[in-house]
Amino acid sequence: MHLWKRTEEIELARNLLAGRPEAFERFVEVYQTKVFHYSLLMCGQREDAEEVAQETLLNVFTHFDQLREPERVRGWVFRIAKNACYMKRRKSVFAPARELSLEELMPASERDGDGVKLQLRTGRPARFRAAAGELRKVLDTAIGELPEIYRAVILLRDVEELSTEETAQILDVSGDVVKTRLHRARLSSAKSWTAICAPKGGKHDTNRLPQARPECKEVFALLSQYLDRELPEADCAEIERHMEDCGPCVQFLDSLRKTIELCHHHGPDARPGPLDEKVKQQLFDTWQKMVAARQGR
Repeated sequence: MHLWKRTEEIELARNLLAGRPEAFERFVEVYQTKVFHYSLLMCGQREDAEEVAQETLLNVFTHFDQLREPERVRGWVFRIAKNACYMKRRKSVFAPARELSLEELMPASERDGDGVKLQLRTGRPARFRAAAGELRKVLDTAIGELPEIYRAVILLRDVEELSTEETAQILDVSGDVVKTRLHRARLSSAKSWTAICAPKGGKHDTNRLPQARPECKEVFALLSQYLDRELPEADCAEIERHMEDCGPCVQFLDSLRKTIELCHHHGPDARPGPLDEKVKQQLFDTWQKMVAARQGR
């Protein structure tokens, strides 16, 4: 996590609660961009995303005195953004929630005598074959194609780097649900963006296992928790023993690790237009009223 960014946001929140106007412009700049990017990938339309960003900021400044812990400002803002985005999407026609299964996210496999071949595409890592701007677009496309319930989780956990607890509170689900959805969102995104690693017309690289190994699926289900260091030591040791002689699982673990890294360093390709001066003044006046009411108590 970029701790300096989180530290800056916390300090901005403290200054706004204290009524210091120099924090206003920077806070608007930071969160207009963050909420716009989240809303663009959730809602799909630039106009909707810009409206959600403005509505979110207005609600934030209206209720800023309800922020009890400045350390949780990012999660608090995104809960407001989630609700604004949900209301916007209710007015549109969109596909119903779809569940992703581990079976459809695992590498392709085929029987070969008494063994199994897991298929993974060959090629150089994407970061060496594509410019940063291209990777952003590829990742945005991969995330944008996810069913909504998975898209929300990967944006909050991996792009915004909120904790499992914060994400669960924002989405009104349990921590276990967040972990399950995050893992499947990562797997799906990894399969999508790593397609650019394969040369055009390239063939699949196959690794043959000595025999069919049902534990591959069990390992596959735990890869995200393994990378997030959320598993007991005994489970981690078991996964590492499995990886010693399972090349395909090692390769997919590497693509999953790269997916998380890309999300953590992901900057928005599209940015919101400048706020209208009337809108900005409305936000400032709303914040000032909050400050005056807070100081008059």
